[in-house]
Amino acid sequence: EKGHRFLVQALALLREQGLFPKALLFGDGPLVPEVAAEVEQRGLGGQVIMRRAVSNAELLPLVRDAHMVVMPSTSEGLPISALEAMALERPLVASRIGGLQTLIEDNVSGLLVPPADPKALAEGIARLMREPALRERLGRAARQRVEADFSTEAVAVRWEAYYSELLEQ
Repeated sequence: EKGHRFLVQALALLREQGLFPKALLFGDGPLVPEVAAEVEQRGLGGQVIMRRAVSNAELLPLVRDAHMVVMPSTSEGLPISALEAMALERPLVASRIGGLQTLIEDNVSGLLVPPADPKALAEGIARLMREPALRERLGRAARQRVEADFSTEAVAVRWEAYYSELLEQ
C-alpha cells in the first residue's frame, strides 16, 4: 500500500542516470524483509537506509533535514505524514491517489505522479534533485497550503460554519 517497492525501483532507474539519492525508510511492518531483499538484490544498500519505526519527535527533525519526501503509495486517505512534511516546507513527490491528490496541487505544492509507476516517480525525484529552486518554491507553497486549509484555525472555522448550518436547519 505504501509503494516501497516502487521507490526502490525508481532508485535503481535513477542510478542508471547517474543520480544516487539517499532514501530513509522507517517502519516495522511485515514487508520489511521483502523490501530489504529488493534493496539488496538491486545493489542499493549504500543508498537505502532502513530503520525501525520511530516516534514523531524523532522523525520530524529528519523530515525537516530532508530535501524531499516521497510517498509512492497505492492507497491513501489523507495522510498526516504528508501534512507534516508540507508544514515543514518539504516538497513531496507523491502518487496521484486518494487524499494525496486533494492535498497536493501538482507543480504548485508538490509533484504528483501516477501510482505504481517507478519511471514517473524517478522523473519526479530527479526533477527535484536537479532543481533546488523548484524544491524551495514547492516547499513554501506546501506550507502555505497547510496553513490556509489545515491549520487549527482554518479547520475550526469550517467546523463552526458546519455546526451553524446544522443549527439553522
